[in-house]
Amino acid sequence: MAKPHYENPDRNVPIFEEIFRRNGLDWVLIGGLAAIRRRSDKRETVDVDFVVSGLEDLEAQLLETGTRWLKIAREPNGTPYLIQGETNDGMHFDIYVHDWDPKDEFEFERAVLETKDDYHVASAEAIIVYKLMAMRPQDIDDIQSILRAHPNFDGLDLEFIEKWAREYDLYDLWAEFVNEARRNSPTKLAYPLPPRSRGPKQGKQREGLIRKTGVDKNGHPYTRWVRP
Repeated sequence: MAKPHYENPDRNVPIFEEIFRRNGLDWVLIGGLAAIRRRSDKRETVDVDFVVSGLEDLEAQLLETGTRWLKIAREPNGTPYLIQGETNDGMHFDIYVHDWDPKDEFEFERAVLETKDDYHVASAEAIIVYKLMAMRPQDIDDIQSILRAHPNFDGLDLEFIEKWAREYDLYDLWAEFVNEARRNSPTKLAYPLPPRSRGPKQGKQREGLIRKTGVDKNGHPYTRWVRP
């Protein structure tokens, strides 16, 4: 009898990995399953999330592997940016598609792909930024646990976190986590947090586009640039 997903959350990752490799796509594991790899302790998760560098023929190949349902979210111009579905054994998946075209405005997603480790898992820093976007109870717990896994912020690229926290107007939230870590630390933390700054506001115009960030109906954070 198959184990429940929370006991064996990696069970379907090799299936997706094979499809991504077959299509020559770069990819990275994000979401709760990636957070589990970066936490100081374990937690349960029942879904799997990826960012990939392109769409190619993923829809047809995912259907061939067997899914209970499959749905594609598209921009107004028809460009797909998210594939959602459920495997035959009941695991929900989200595949966020971000093309490598340099004209695209998906700098953060490209940065996430560039910071993955050898096992294609998003960096702790990238996961923290994703979690700051969503800020559900499990996201808050993930950030706190990741910080506990890095006492005194050792091993964390703090410039990466600060850059994207400012970009997405999340810097004050990040400052709260830093201050909490300071309060809970038995020693004085070396990380001198810069002055609080709200950074660029969401919806800032850039080259005729408007940035939209938020959380989809499944609780997953997203950011997109669209025409006004």
